[in-house]
Amino acid sequence: MPLNATPALLEAIRRDRRALHRIPELARDIPKTVAYCRARLEETHPDVLCNCDGGLKAVYRAESPVRAAIAFRADMDALPITEETGLPFASEHPGVMHACGHDGHMANLLALARILSDLRGELKQDVVLLLQPAEENGGGAKRMVAAGALDDPWVERVYGMHVMPQVPRGKIAIDAGPVMSGVTSLDVTVRGRSGHGATPHRGADAVMAAAQALVSLQTALMRTVDPADPVVFTTGKVEAGTVRNIIASEARLECTVRACTPETMAHVLETARRAFEGADALYGTSTCLEEILSYPPVVNTPEEAERLCRLAGDARAHLAPMSIGEDVSEFINARRGAFVFCGVGGEEPLHSSRFFYDEECLLSALNLFLNIIEEA
Repeated sequence: MPLNATPALLEAIRRDRRALHRIPELARDIPKTVAYCRARLEETHPDVLCNCDGGLKAVYRAESPVRAAIAFRADMDALPITEETGLPFASEHPGVMHACGHDGHMANLLALARILSDLRGELKQDVVLLLQPAEENGGGAKRMVAAGALDDPWVERVYGMHVMPQVPRGKIAIDAGPVMSGVTSLDVTVRGRSGHGATPHRGADAVMAAAQALVSLQTALMRTVDPADPVVFTTGKVEAGTVRNIIASEARLECTVRACTPETMAHVLETARRAFEGADALYGTSTCLEEILSYPPVVNTPEEAERLCRLAGDARAHLAPMSIGEDVSEFINARRGAFVFCGVGGEEPLHSSRFFYDEECLLSALNLFLNIIEEA
Protein backbone atom coordinates (compact mmCIF):
# COMPACT_ATOMS: atom_id res chain seq x y z
CA MET A 1 0.00 0.00 0.00
CA PRO A 2 1.15 3.59 -0.55
CA LEU A 3 2.23 5.86 2.25
CA ASN A 4 -0.53 6.05 4.90
CA ALA A 5 -2.87 3.92 2.74
CA THR A 6 -4.23 2.03 5.73
CA PRO A 7 -7.30 -0.21 5.57
CA ALA A 8 -9.24 2.76 6.93
CA LEU A 9 -8.09 4.94 4.02
CA LEU A 10 -9.01 2.26 1.48
CA GLU A 11 -12.43 1.96 3.10
CA ALA A 12 -12.81 5.75 2.81
CA ILE A 13 -11.93 5.56 -0.89
CA ARG A 14 -14.61 2.91 -1.37
CA ARG A 15 -17.15 4.96 0.59
CA ASP A 16 -16.46 8.12 -1.43
CA ARG A 17 -16.41 6.40 -4.81
CA ARG A 18 -19.68 4.58 -4.15
CA ALA A 19 -21.43 7.60 -2.70
CA LEU A 20 -20.44 9.63 -5.76
CA HIS A 21 -21.42 6.79 -8.08
CA ARG A 22 -24.98 7.00 -6.74
CA ILE A 23 -25.37 10.70 -7.62
CA PRO A 24 -23.99 11.17 -11.16
CA GLU A 25 -24.61 14.58 -12.75
CA LEU A 26 -23.94 16.08 -16.13
CA ALA A 27 -21.60 18.79 -17.43
CA ARG A 28 -21.78 21.88 -15.19
CA ASP A 29 -25.06 20.99 -13.47
CA ILE A 30 -23.46 19.02 -10.62
CA PRO A 31 -24.67 20.52 -7.30
CA LYS A 32 -24.82 17.22 -5.35
CA THR A 33 -21.37 16.18 -6.53
CA VAL A 34 -19.83 19.53 -5.62
CA ALA A 35 -21.55 19.52 -2.22
CA TYR A 36 -20.28 16.02 -1.42
CA CYS A 37 -16.69 16.78 -2.44
CA ARG A 38 -16.69 20.10 -0.61
CA ALA A 39 -17.90 18.43 2.59
CA ARG A 40 -15.14 15.80 2.42
CA LEU A 41 -12.48 18.42 1.66
CA GLU A 42 -13.62 20.59 4.57
CA GLU A 43 -12.89 17.64 6.88
CA THR A 44 -9.20 17.87 5.86
CA HIS A 45 -8.97 21.58 6.78
CA PRO A 46 -7.24 22.92 3.65
CA ASP A 47 -5.67 26.36 3.86
CA VAL A 48 -7.89 27.45 0.96
CA LEU A 49 -11.12 25.89 -0.28
CA CYS A 50 -13.09 27.80 -2.87
CA ASN A 51 -15.32 27.48 -5.89
CA CYS A 52 -13.55 27.92 -9.21
CA ASP A 53 -15.91 28.37 -12.15
CA GLY A 54 -18.20 25.55 -11.10
CA GLY A 55 -15.39 23.38 -9.77
CA LEU A 56 -13.46 23.23 -6.50
CA LYS A 57 -9.93 24.30 -5.56
CA ALA A 58 -8.25 23.19 -2.35
CA VAL A 59 -4.79 24.37 -1.31
CA TYR A 60 -2.49 22.73 1.25
CA ARG A 61 0.37 25.12 2.00
CA ALA A 62 3.93 24.24 2.94
CA GLU A 63 5.40 26.14 5.91
CA SER A 64 8.50 27.14 3.92
CA PRO A 65 8.03 26.21 0.26
CA VAL A 66 11.26 25.64 -1.67
CA ARG A 67 9.65 25.69 -5.11
CA ALA A 68 6.42 26.54 -6.91
CA ALA A 69 3.21 24.64 -6.25
CA ILE A 70 2.07 21.47 -7.97
CA ALA A 71 -1.53 20.54 -8.72
CA PHE A 72 -3.52 17.33 -9.12
CA ARG A 73 -6.75 17.35 -11.07
CA ALA A 74 -9.86 15.14 -11.18
CA ASP A 75 -13.02 15.52 -13.25
CA MET A 76 -16.51 15.37 -11.74
CA ASP A 77 -19.15 14.99 -14.46
CA ALA A 78 -20.89 11.81 -15.59
CA LEU A 79 -22.50 10.59 -18.84
CA PRO A 80 -26.10 10.39 -20.16
CA ILE A 81 -26.13 6.57 -19.96
CA THR A 82 -28.62 4.26 -18.23
CA GLU A 83 -26.67 2.06 -15.81
CA GLU A 84 -26.98 -1.72 -16.17
CA THR A 85 -24.47 -2.95 -13.58
CA GLY A 86 -27.02 -4.11 -10.99
CA LEU A 87 -24.70 -2.86 -8.26
CA PRO A 88 -26.14 -2.05 -4.82
CA PHE A 89 -24.69 1.46 -5.21
CA ALA A 90 -25.89 1.98 -8.80
CA SER A 91 -26.95 5.39 -10.07
CA GLU A 92 -30.00 6.87 -8.40
CA HIS A 93 -30.39 9.37 -11.26
CA PRO A 94 -32.24 7.74 -14.19
CA GLY A 95 -30.39 7.97 -17.48
CA VAL A 96 -27.13 9.23 -15.93
CA MET A 97 -24.10 7.14 -14.93
CA HIS A 98 -20.46 7.45 -13.93
CA ALA A 99 -19.49 5.21 -16.86
CA CYS A 100 -16.09 6.85 -17.38
CA GLY A 101 -14.65 6.42 -13.89
CA HIS A 102 -14.81 10.04 -12.78
CA ASP A 103 -16.25 8.86 -9.45
CA GLY A 104 -12.94 7.06 -8.85
CA HIS A 105 -10.93 10.07 -9.95
CA MET A 106 -12.68 12.17 -7.30
CA ALA A 107 -12.32 9.47 -4.63
CA ASN A 108 -8.60 9.28 -5.39
CA LEU A 109 -8.18 13.04 -4.93
CA LEU A 110 -10.21 13.04 -1.72
CA ALA A 111 -7.90 10.31 -0.40
CA LEU A 112 -4.91 12.44 -1.36
CA ALA A 113 -6.47 15.35 0.55
CA ARG A 114 -6.66 13.25 3.73
CA ILE A 115 -3.00 12.30 3.44
CA LEU A 116 -1.96 15.89 2.71
CA SER A 117 -3.76 16.99 5.84
CA ASP A 118 -1.62 14.58 7.86
CA LEU A 119 1.60 15.53 6.04
CA ARG A 120 1.15 19.28 6.14
CA GLY A 121 4.20 19.94 8.31
CA GLU A 122 6.41 17.91 5.93
CA LEU A 123 5.39 19.56 2.66
CA LYS A 124 8.16 21.36 0.76
CA GLN A 125 5.80 23.02 -1.73
CA ASP A 126 2.16 24.03 -1.85
CA VAL A 127 -0.16 21.36 -3.23
CA VAL A 128 -3.35 22.28 -5.08
CA LEU A 129 -6.24 19.90 -5.69
CA LEU A 130 -8.58 20.75 -8.56
CA LEU A 131 -11.99 19.14 -9.09
CA GLN A 132 -13.30 20.07 -12.51
CA PRO A 133 -16.81 20.06 -14.04
CA ALA A 134 -17.71 19.56 -17.69
CA GLU A 135 -14.91 17.34 -18.96
CA GLU A 136 -17.19 15.18 -21.11
CA ASN A 137 -18.73 18.20 -22.77
CA GLY A 138 -18.37 21.87 -22.01
CA GLY A 139 -14.70 22.74 -21.76
CA GLY A 140 -14.53 22.91 -17.97
CA ALA A 141 -10.72 22.84 -17.78
CA LYS A 142 -10.22 25.84 -20.03
CA ARG A 143 -12.71 27.84 -18.00
CA MET A 144 -11.03 26.93 -14.71
CA VAL A 145 -7.63 27.99 -16.07
CA ALA A 146 -9.14 31.31 -17.17
CA ALA A 147 -10.69 31.71 -13.71
CA GLY A 148 -7.25 31.50 -12.08
CA ALA A 149 -7.15 27.90 -10.90
CA LEU A 150 -3.37 27.80 -11.41
CA ASP A 151 -2.50 31.31 -10.25
CA ASP A 152 -2.75 31.60 -6.44
CA PRO A 153 -0.55 29.90 -5.51
CA TRP A 154 1.28 29.87 -8.83
CA VAL A 155 1.28 26.26 -10.03
CA GLU A 156 4.36 24.95 -11.81
CA ARG A 157 3.16 21.47 -12.80
CA VAL A 158 -0.23 19.73 -13.15
CA TYR A 159 -0.85 15.98 -12.95
CA GLY A 160 -3.89 13.86 -13.59
CA MET A 161 -4.93 10.27 -14.09
CA HIS A 162 -7.70 8.30 -15.77
CA VAL A 163 -8.84 4.81 -14.93
CA MET A 164 -8.31 2.52 -17.93
CA PRO A 165 -9.61 -1.04 -18.50
CA GLN A 166 -6.91 -1.75 -21.11
CA VAL A 167 -4.20 -1.40 -18.45
CA PRO A 168 -3.69 -4.34 -16.03
CA ARG A 169 -4.79 -3.90 -12.44
CA GLY A 170 -2.13 -2.39 -10.24
CA LYS A 171 -0.21 -0.88 -13.15
CA ILE A 172 0.17 2.73 -14.27
CA ALA A 173 0.58 3.45 -17.99
CA ILE A 174 3.07 6.28 -18.51
CA ASP A 175 4.29 7.30 -21.95
CA ALA A 176 5.92 10.31 -23.59
CA GLY A 177 4.42 12.29 -26.46
CA PRO A 178 0.74 12.44 -27.45
CA VAL A 179 -1.19 10.00 -25.25
CA MET A 180 -4.71 11.23 -26.12
CA SER A 181 -5.97 12.93 -29.24
CA GLY A 182 -7.08 16.46 -29.72
CA VAL A 183 -10.83 16.66 -30.25
CA THR A 184 -13.02 19.04 -32.24
CA SER A 185 -16.81 18.83 -32.19
CA LEU A 186 -18.03 20.00 -35.60
CA ASP A 187 -21.59 20.88 -36.62
CA VAL A 188 -22.30 20.97 -40.35
CA THR A 189 -25.40 22.43 -42.00
CA VAL A 190 -25.92 21.84 -45.72
CA ARG A 191 -28.64 24.03 -47.22
CA GLY A 192 -30.23 23.22 -50.56
CA ARG A 193 -33.62 23.68 -52.24
CA SER A 194 -36.61 21.39 -51.85
CA GLY A 195 -38.50 19.93 -54.76
CA HIS A 196 -40.44 16.88 -55.89
CA GLY A 197 -38.56 13.63 -55.54
CA ALA A 198 -39.50 12.75 -59.10
CA THR A 199 -37.90 15.92 -60.49
CA PRO A 200 -34.62 16.21 -58.55
CA HIS A 201 -33.13 18.52 -61.19
CA ARG A 202 -35.48 21.27 -60.01
CA GLY A 203 -34.13 21.19 -56.45
CA ALA A 204 -30.73 21.17 -54.75
CA ASP A 205 -30.37 17.94 -52.80
CA ALA A 206 -28.81 18.59 -49.39
CA VAL A 207 -28.63 14.85 -48.59
CA MET A 208 -26.66 13.96 -51.71
CA ALA A 209 -24.36 16.92 -51.25
CA ALA A 210 -23.61 15.86 -47.68
CA ALA A 211 -23.03 12.26 -48.74
CA GLN A 212 -20.71 13.34 -51.56
CA ALA A 213 -18.71 15.54 -49.21
CA LEU A 214 -18.29 12.85 -46.57
CA VAL A 215 -17.10 10.24 -49.07
CA SER A 216 -14.70 12.73 -50.67
CA LEU A 217 -13.41 13.80 -47.25
CA GLN A 218 -12.66 10.28 -46.05
CA THR A 219 -10.88 9.44 -49.31
CA ALA A 220 -8.87 12.66 -49.22
CA LEU A 221 -7.74 12.03 -45.64
CA MET A 222 -6.51 8.58 -46.62
CA ARG A 223 -4.33 10.18 -49.29
CA THR A 224 -3.15 13.37 -47.56
CA VAL A 225 -2.40 12.24 -43.97
CA ASP A 226 0.56 10.07 -43.05
CA PRO A 227 -0.86 6.59 -42.22
CA ALA A 228 1.27 6.63 -39.06
CA ASP A 229 -0.53 9.81 -37.91
CA PRO A 230 -3.90 8.68 -36.42
CA VAL A 231 -6.92 10.63 -37.66
CA VAL A 232 -10.61 10.02 -37.05
CA PHE A 233 -13.52 11.90 -38.64
CA THR A 234 -16.82 10.41 -37.51
CA THR A 235 -20.33 11.63 -38.34
CA GLY A 236 -22.45 10.37 -35.50
CA LYS A 237 -25.73 12.12 -36.21
CA VAL A 238 -27.53 13.13 -39.43
CA GLU A 239 -30.92 14.83 -39.71
CA ALA A 240 -32.51 15.62 -43.07
CA GLY A 241 -35.79 15.63 -44.93
CA THR A 242 -39.42 15.18 -43.99
CA VAL A 243 -40.96 12.59 -46.35
CA ARG A 244 -39.69 10.13 -48.93
CA ASN A 245 -40.75 11.97 -52.10
CA ILE A 246 -39.48 15.49 -51.35
CA ILE A 247 -35.91 16.61 -51.93
CA ALA A 248 -34.40 17.58 -48.56
CA SER A 249 -33.68 21.29 -48.40
CA GLU A 250 -31.38 20.94 -45.40
CA ALA A 251 -29.10 18.34 -43.82
CA ARG A 252 -27.60 18.73 -40.35
CA LEU A 253 -24.60 16.67 -39.32
CA GLU A 254 -22.89 16.33 -35.93
CA CYS A 255 -19.28 15.19 -36.28
CA THR A 256 -16.29 14.49 -34.07
CA VAL A 257 -12.71 14.92 -35.25
CA ARG A 258 -9.65 13.36 -33.57
CA ALA A 259 -5.98 14.11 -34.30
CA CYS A 260 -2.75 13.84 -32.31
CA THR A 261 -1.24 17.21 -33.28
CA PRO A 262 -2.69 20.70 -33.80
CA GLU A 263 -1.19 20.73 -37.31
CA THR A 264 -3.01 17.54 -38.29
CA MET A 265 -6.24 18.80 -36.76
CA ALA A 266 -5.98 22.00 -38.82
CA HIS A 267 -5.38 19.95 -41.96
CA VAL A 268 -8.43 17.75 -41.30
CA LEU A 269 -10.71 20.72 -40.74
CA GLU A 270 -9.43 22.48 -43.86
CA THR A 271 -9.92 19.28 -45.89
CA ALA A 272 -13.48 19.05 -44.58
CA ARG A 273 -14.14 22.64 -45.61
CA ARG A 274 -12.86 21.96 -49.12
CA ALA A 275 -14.85 18.72 -49.42
CA PHE A 276 -18.11 20.47 -48.60
CA GLU A 277 -17.25 23.40 -50.89
CA GLY A 278 -16.70 20.90 -53.70
CA ALA A 279 -20.05 19.24 -53.05
CA ASP A 280 -21.74 22.66 -52.97
CA ALA A 281 -20.28 23.41 -56.39
CA LEU A 282 -21.65 20.13 -57.76
CA TYR A 283 -25.12 20.24 -56.23
CA GLY A 284 -25.88 23.95 -55.89
CA THR A 285 -26.00 23.83 -52.11
CA SER A 286 -24.32 26.01 -49.48
CA THR A 287 -22.66 24.66 -46.34
CA CYS A 288 -21.78 26.12 -42.95
CA LEU A 289 -19.19 24.40 -40.72
CA GLU A 290 -19.15 25.40 -37.05
CA GLU A 291 -16.59 24.29 -34.47
CA ILE A 292 -18.61 23.78 -31.29
CA LEU A 293 -15.87 22.63 -28.93
CA SER A 294 -12.16 21.88 -29.22
CA TYR A 295 -9.75 20.13 -26.84
CA PRO A 296 -5.98 20.10 -27.53
CA PRO A 297 -4.17 16.74 -27.53
CA VAL A 298 -2.77 15.47 -24.23
CA VAL A 299 1.02 15.44 -24.60
CA ASN A 300 3.51 14.25 -21.97
CA THR A 301 6.98 15.70 -22.39
CA PRO A 302 9.84 13.17 -22.44
CA GLU A 303 11.28 14.70 -19.26
CA GLU A 304 8.04 14.38 -17.28
CA ALA A 305 7.34 10.88 -18.60
CA GLU A 306 10.83 9.69 -17.69
CA ARG A 307 10.52 11.12 -14.17
CA LEU A 308 7.13 9.53 -13.56
CA CYS A 309 8.34 6.18 -14.91
CA ARG A 310 11.12 6.28 -12.33
CA LEU A 311 8.68 7.15 -9.56
CA ALA A 312 6.24 4.42 -10.62
CA GLY A 313 8.94 1.75 -10.60
CA ASP A 314 7.66 -1.77 -11.26
CA ALA A 315 4.08 -0.49 -11.56
CA ARG A 316 4.86 1.23 -14.86
CA ALA A 317 3.11 -0.04 -18.02
CA HIS A 318 2.71 1.11 -21.64
CA LEU A 319 -0.43 2.12 -23.51
CA ALA A 320 -0.58 3.08 -27.18
CA PRO A 321 -1.86 6.61 -27.94
CA MET A 322 -5.65 6.77 -27.97
CA SER A 323 -8.10 8.74 -30.09
CA ILE A 324 -10.11 9.45 -26.93
CA GLY A 325 -9.91 13.10 -25.89
CA GLU A 326 -9.46 14.77 -22.48
CA ASP A 327 -9.41 18.46 -21.63
CA VAL A 328 -6.80 18.00 -18.89
CA SER A 329 -4.58 19.17 -21.77
CA GLU A 330 -5.71 22.73 -21.01
CA PHE A 331 -4.13 22.53 -17.54
CA ILE A 332 -0.93 20.87 -18.76
CA ASN A 333 -0.53 23.30 -21.66
CA ALA A 334 -1.04 26.27 -19.35
CA ARG A 335 1.98 25.13 -17.30
CA ARG A 336 3.48 21.66 -17.75
CA GLY A 337 2.87 18.23 -16.29
CA ALA A 338 1.70 14.77 -17.29
CA PHE A 339 -1.32 12.49 -17.54
CA VAL A 340 -1.25 8.79 -16.69
CA PHE A 341 -3.62 5.83 -16.86
CA CYS A 342 -4.55 3.77 -13.82
CA GLY A 343 -5.08 0.10 -14.64
CA VAL A 344 -8.42 -1.35 -13.55
CA GLY A 345 -8.61 -4.31 -15.95
CA GLY A 346 -11.97 -5.87 -16.74
CA GLU A 347 -13.94 -6.63 -19.89
CA GLU A 348 -16.18 -3.59 -20.10
CA PRO A 349 -14.83 -0.48 -21.87
CA LEU A 350 -15.15 3.12 -20.77
CA HIS A 351 -18.62 4.55 -21.45
CA SER A 352 -20.23 1.09 -21.14
CA SER A 353 -23.49 0.88 -19.21
CA ARG A 354 -21.90 -2.05 -17.33
CA PHE A 355 -18.53 -0.43 -16.56
CA PHE A 356 -17.23 -1.37 -13.10
CA TYR A 357 -13.90 -1.68 -11.27
CA ASP A 358 -12.61 -2.47 -7.79
CA GLU A 359 -11.61 0.65 -5.85
CA GLU A 360 -8.37 -1.00 -4.69
CA CYS A 361 -7.07 -0.40 -8.22
CA LEU A 362 -6.94 3.32 -7.41
CA LEU A 363 -4.11 2.81 -4.92
CA SER A 364 -1.49 2.59 -7.67
CA ALA A 365 -2.38 6.10 -8.87
CA LEU A 366 -2.52 7.39 -5.30
CA ASN A 367 0.93 5.94 -4.68
CA LEU A 368 2.34 7.68 -7.77
CA PHE A 369 0.84 11.02 -6.71
CA LEU A 370 2.35 10.64 -3.25
CA ASN A 371 5.74 9.82 -4.76
CA ILE A 372 5.54 13.00 -6.85
CA ILE A 373 4.89 15.04 -3.71
CA GLU A 374 7.49 13.20 -1.65
CA GLU A 375 10.21 13.76 -4.26
CA ALA A 376 10.00 17.50 -3.60
